Amino acid sequence: AIGGPCKANEVATGRPTATVFASPDLAVADQTAELLSTPVYRVTTTDDIDGVEASAAMKNVYAIALGVADGLEELGGEPWHNLRAATFAQAVAELQRVTVALGGRAETAVALAGAGDLEGTGLSGRNKVYGARIGKGERAPAALAAMVAANQTVEGVVAARFAGELRTQRAIAGLPLLQAIIEILDGGDEPATRIAEAVLPAKR
Repeated sequence: AIGGPCKANEVATGRPTATVFASPDLAVADQTAELLSTPVYRVTTTDDIDGVEASAAMKNVYAIALGVADGLEELGGEPWHNLRAATFAQAVAELQRVTVALGGRAETAVALAGAGDLEGTGLSGRNKVYGARIGKGERAPAALAAMVAANQTVEGVVAARFAGELRTQRAIAGLPLLQAIIEILDGGDEPATRIAEAVLPAKR
């Protein structure tokens, strides 16, 4: 499995990129990394394939929430940086919980495959764009239908549904942001309020 922030256009043009190769046999990952590394495409390796795969899927879910904050900024012309930062922090915490519940290691979720890839995906890509459309006022089902009609796949939608099922099956606690995202995907209104309630500390 390969994870980490690897925007294909940047890799193709030779911009510095860090990624992670995972295999249950670390020697295989190391050998592959040696074959494919270049001066600007640098590879770290791990045997935590479960952690890399879980992080790779879940960062798409949480990138939707980061996109909502960007859409709010586009809508009103004022930044929502504080909400975005709190959302990022909560997303990383939840990435850790889900990753560990699926057999991965917590440190994988805060490294390239998790937090690193979330940062890249939250800045651009279809999941971020989808979230931004919601932040600008579109209901999630309508925004998704428009993107599907344009042949744009939003991986985070399916991943969020699956994660919601896993949360129940594995009794994973402490995923309020995931719950808020699922509610938004179901057409819930006030996405900013839902996300804020999920990521801000409780009132004293």
